[in-house]
Amino acid sequence: MNLPNKLTISRIMMTVLFLIALFVEFSFHYTVALVLFVAASITDILDGTIARKRGLITDFGKLMDPLADKMLICSAFIAFIELEWMPAWMVIVIVARELAITGLRLLAASKNIVLAAEKQGKNKTITQVVAIIALLVTHSHGDWGIVGQLFAFEIAGHAWAWWVAEISKWAAVTLTATSGIYYLWKTGKSSSTTAEMNRLILLVAQGLGTGRSPKAPGTVGTLLGLPLFILLLLPGNFWFFVGMLVFLSIASVYFCARAEVILNQRAPVSILIDEIVAVPLCFVGWVSTLYFSSGVMPEWPHFFSGQNIGWTVGVILLFRVFDIAKPWPVGPSQSMPKGWGVTMDDLLAALYVNIVVGLVAWIA
Repeated sequence: MNLPNKLTISRIMMTVLFLIALFVEFSFHYTVALVLFVAASITDILDGTIARKRGLITDFGKLMDPLADKMLICSAFIAFIELEWMPAWMVIVIVARELAITGLRLLAASKNIVLAAEKQGKNKTITQVVAIIALLVTHSHGDWGIVGQLFAFEIAGHAWAWWVAEISKWAAVTLTATSGIYYLWKTGKSSSTTAEMNRLILLVAQGLGTGRSPKAPGTVGTLLGLPLFILLLLPGNFWFFVGMLVFLSIASVYFCARAEVILNQRAPVSILIDEIVAVPLCFVGWVSTLYFSSGVMPEWPHFFSGQNIGWTVGVILLFRVFDIAKPWPVGPSQSMPKGWGVTMDDLLAALYVNIVVGLVAWIA
């Protein structure tokens, strides 16, 4: 085994030791975790540099180097949830993006297609590493005596290291999400990956292939929207819920537009992503009312409990009615171009559902 591969293996081993140092309490354990993470990050730089300069690039390195990177980064962020250093929704965004892009690269590699890293992806990695180091410093500098006091100077009621950690967390999440979107868009335009990307786009747009069902595909898409609704509630953060709905609505426009081009059809009935995304939107008014009245994000069992299951079924039935009947402006919205028409009619149907449910609840 050559030196770059040994460094890659050492990074995996240091990831395990890093997690042990985070969770096993002993003197300076957060500091030890910080040192291990920095050392592991340095091996990430060294293994690739040495392999390229010395001509030591191997199939093992091509596979394990990026996987070792993701293991280190994702392990750190997931651990921060348990330590309550980061909200779950931030980590979900980061880990989901990393797994999705890594999976896409491995799929392309199996087809002898190389998906090169983009500059935005490298910037994303830098912000992730900075965020992790900043969080570790914030929670360990208290053990460093006089040196630690350099990180304790307060700005607006918090140590400046805390502000660096907060800013870097948001920067990491933002760049992780945007770089992932850009990577998918750029890859989709590449002639070398068009066929594979088209299959992937149709897989998503057609609800993992369920849109090809010959019977009631719209109803199938509506039912698939319920698991998505539950997933969006799991982090327990209202603004994550709202933000993801906005993001998914925009993503629906993209996937619908691409699917129309691939299938060479206007608003193909097999496209389900618009229905899937619209279902959680049908519950926005209900979720918002509960959140702003109590200050607590409702948990998903609330909507399927004995006293509320009737309301949930009513929401779904109303959505199907408005989606099929297409009252103004639902029907005319279908004439909008480039995926907007396919998505917008379902979003407007969801708006109608919120209005009706709100009126019924107000009268009752």
